[in-house]
Amino acid sequence: MDTLRNTAVSLCITFTVTGMLSMLMPGESWNRFAKFVVRLFLLLCLVLPFLGGELDFSQWTSVTAFSPQSADQLSDLAQTQLLETFCDNLEKESKNILDENNIQTEKITAEAHIVDEQRIDISNIRITLPPESADMAQKAEDLIQETLGVEPEISISQQTGGEKNG
Repeated sequence: MDTLRNTAVSLCITFTVTGMLSMLMPGESWNRFAKFVVRLFLLLCLVLPFLGGELDFSQWTSVTAFSPQSADQLSDLAQTQLLETFCDNLEKESKNILDENNIQTEKITAEAHIVDEQRIDISNIRITLPPESADMAQKAEDLIQETLGVEPEISISQQTGGEKNG
């Protein structure tokens, strides 16, 4: 009777986990892998009760204690990664805005900082244009100012004294 009950519990847990995993799958490219994993999981859950084994998840649920110092380090790391990702996305968005308006760029760098742990402020956006796009500098500045709300620093590469700050 215990075997039957263990099998029923295993099946219920398996179908519940399978249902949740299938809803969380990102797209078609993972379907084949997901189906394999789900079938393997289902097979193991069906076979395990008959072999007398028990599912022991205790080794997977151990809690690691964090010291305040490691928690601060983790927080700092998370903020650093957040800022890097934000700046990367800001650079890509700036590039997309300028590309849509046929303005070529050589380099775009963005800097940001976290204010009061509640908000990310854009410190600076530097855009370097090639010499052939020098006449588009004002348009590039206006587009970035209008779209992102930050006045960028525009410079023209390989020109002496050709830097134009907005």
